[in-house]
Amino acid sequence: MEPPENESKKAHRWRKPAVTVLVCLGLILAGIIGMNTLARAKKPLPKKAPGVAALAVDGVIATSRDVVISVKGYGQAVPLECVDISPEVSGTISHVNPNLVQGGQVKKGEILFEIDARDYALAEKKAGITLRLQENRVGQLKVEYKNDRSRLSDVKRTTALARADHLRLKTLFEQERVGTLAGVEGAEQTYNTLLDNERALAKSIELYPLKIQEAEENCASAGAEVETAGLNLDRCTVRAPFDGRIREEFIEPGIYLSMGVKALTLADDDQLEIQVSLSEDDCFERLGLGDAVSPGNWFEDLDARPCRVETVTGKLTSTVWATVHRIVKYDPLSRTLVVAVRILGDNYRLDKTRFPVVDGMFCTVFIPGKTLSNAIRVPISVVNDDNTVFIVENGRLRTVGVDLVMADGDHAYVTGDIPDGTLVITTRLTHPLENQPVSLGETRVAAALGAS
Repeated sequence: MEPPENESKKAHRWRKPAVTVLVCLGLILAGIIGMNTLARAKKPLPKKAPGVAALAVDGVIATSRDVVISVKGYGQAVPLECVDISPEVSGTISHVNPNLVQGGQVKKGEILFEIDARDYALAEKKAGITLRLQENRVGQLKVEYKNDRSRLSDVKRTTALARADHLRLKTLFEQERVGTLAGVEGAEQTYNTLLDNERALAKSIELYPLKIQEAEENCASAGAEVETAGLNLDRCTVRAPFDGRIREEFIEPGIYLSMGVKALTLADDDQLEIQVSLSEDDCFERLGLGDAVSPGNWFEDLDARPCRVETVTGKLTSTVWATVHRIVKYDPLSRTLVVAVRILGDNYRLDKTRFPVVDGMFCTVFIPGKTLSNAIRVPISVVNDDNTVFIVENGRLRTVGVDLVMADGDHAYVTGDIPDGTLVITTRLTHPLENQPVSLGETRVAAALGAS
């Protein structure tokens, strides 16, 4: 049995940790109770909806109107009349017009160049001599024909007398034994000789018309040679067939130029033509091609309708009036119609620009077509790539789909669910929020463009 003091020490050793545990638990419990009390005493902060800033925009008021749809095409202006000039005779170039350089201007009838004409002048002289000889031959045959016809009656009379004399001598000799046989035979020989001469003369007279005709034909041939020689002599001088510009030139004095070889190219800049390719939709739906029955088995013409041509030359442009001339062809590969548009010289510089439409310029052609109702004119920049525009509805941004009917310079005509009076946003926006509040900027346009 342990002594009392050992038991007391042992009990004291177990009592100390228990007190420590109880104290810790009490502190933890007190902390929990305090936290709960503080949490219940704390008031929650009022919740606020997230704010969205208003978007400052500019815009125009939509106003619908009836517009004439224009079809746009592109093409290069080329001279309507552009010819390659070649000499019609061969020879050495003896003279060249000083203006015969690329870009030089010449007038109709002006000498372009000359070919050495000495050989052709001699040929004309020789042909003239031959012609005169043939003319003399025709005159000689006609005189001989006339003389032989008048001489034939005398020959016939002489032959008849010789025949009568022969018959008389023959009768006297045979019936009355007067004369000699030699005399009769001599008279017969004389008669036969005269008869042969008569027949030869008659045959020759019959051939005279053929001889005269042949001589006249030879004379005509000689005349043609004279005319050809004269033409060749004139062709040694080459003149401009119309007022124009030297587009290309390949000659200089002293070179030998063969007949038919291109010497230069002359272009008439007063009449230009542009061929543009238009889609089937543009031709049939917008221009109305095919609304009427066409004559024959081809498209009806476009009634020479006027159109507008603008040059594409960077910042500077030139605008002129033109006329649709014809439908050139249908291209089955691209399924387009090629239309020819002509510009006349009197229509140059109608907009008082500083330069004209010239050969080689790339142009935009606007051809008027059908009339479209309730179209809205807006800056082309407001039409997005997906054919939508941004409008303001009840103070908020809304996206509306539109149909881009026609583009005209910096503006476009659209149709869609845009009532008159709607504000169309002109500020360029990138991925704006739908229904985002908007505010109008200080530069707001008060009325639609072109609302007059």
